[in-house]
Order: sequence, then C-alpha cells, then structure tokens
Amino acid sequence: MESLKRKLSEIANPPEGRHRCVEHQPGMWATHLYLPIAIDVPPTVSVPLGFTKTEGPLHVSLSRTLYLQQREIAPLLDEITQVIHSTPPFTLTFTGTSIFANEEGTTSFLGLSAGKGKAAYVRLVRALNGVVRGLHLPPYFHCPKPHCSVAWAKGDHTATAYPSQPFKPIRCSFTSVCMKAGNVIHTIPMAVSST
Repeated sequence: MESLKRKLSEIANPPEGRHRCVEHQPGMWATHLYLPIAIDVPPTVSVPLGFTKTEGPLHVSLSRTLYLQQREIAPLLDEITQVIHSTPPFTLTFTGTSIFANEEGTTSFLGLSAGKGKAAYVRLVRALNGVVRGLHLPPYFHCPKPHCSVAWAKGDHTATAYPSQPFKPIRCSFTSVCMKAGNVIHTIPMAVSST
C-alpha cells in the first residue's frame, strides 16, 4: 500500500522538479501523437548546465499533450488513422541542436533539430491539427519545428545564448505514427507504397 501511495505521489508531483502543466483530473487521459525514433544522442552533444537528460524512448512530437475522456480516445484514433494511412513515409535529417520551450514557458528542451524533410513533417502536423481542431482540442504549434528532445530544464531558456552543437547528420526514416493515451500506445502505419 505504501509503494502505491508513493507511486501516486510521483505521478501527481513528478521527480526532479518537473511539474504538470495541467492538474490531474480523474477520467482524463493524457494523449500524445509522435514519431518514434531509435537513435543514440551523438557523443559530441553536451547537455547545458542546469538541464537534465531526457529519460525514456526518444521521439519527435506531432501534437501537444491532449487531455481526453475515455470516450474521446477511439474517435481521435479513428480520425488520425485515416490521415496517417494516406501519409507517405518520409525522412528527417538531424544536424544540430536548438533550445525549445513549451508555450507556458515552464519547461525548456535541448533538441536535435531537423532541417531536411521538414516540409513532409509540417504537412503531417497540419493534417493532424485539422483532426484535432475538428474535435475541439488544441492544435500543435502554428509553425512546428521538427526536433527530438534529449534534455530538459525548468523555465524558458530560449533567450539564453546556447550555441548550436553541430554533429554528423543523422537520417531517420518514419513509417508509422504513435498515439499514446494514458499508458496505451497505438502504432499506426503510414501509407504503403504501390511500387
């Protein structure tokens, strides 16, 4: 029983100073759309002072965190599946680092930035934003910048002069999108080439 109380406390108050931007509401499921990515952080990338390395699998976000009731998960999954099934696979090339912040300014991220392939990424985000708006949920950023977060810090550090850290280009091909709703991950394949 004590370990359950500790676990619930960690969920409500995440460790290492991170905090939820939205207070937990019973019956609401945190949901996130993303591209799974299986790469190692280049050894030349150093984490700035005050930042903490990100834990867990790396990813490229396609949505902000959406808060859904259980009954809203299936309709969102159905609609984004249609969009994703009609999206051809694409590649992003990561070449350097940048600092990003969430809209609330409560958290900053050191991200591996992608340049080549950005147009395909933006098309996918815009198509998913159309679905999200249609369900009266908040869309992702108006001008999304594809990146893979590798470290985080409290507060908005975007005005701080952190030099970009270039590295040998890393090409990542994407053939599916993941939707994580609570602790359930749905993997949705992109369009299959007819050739």
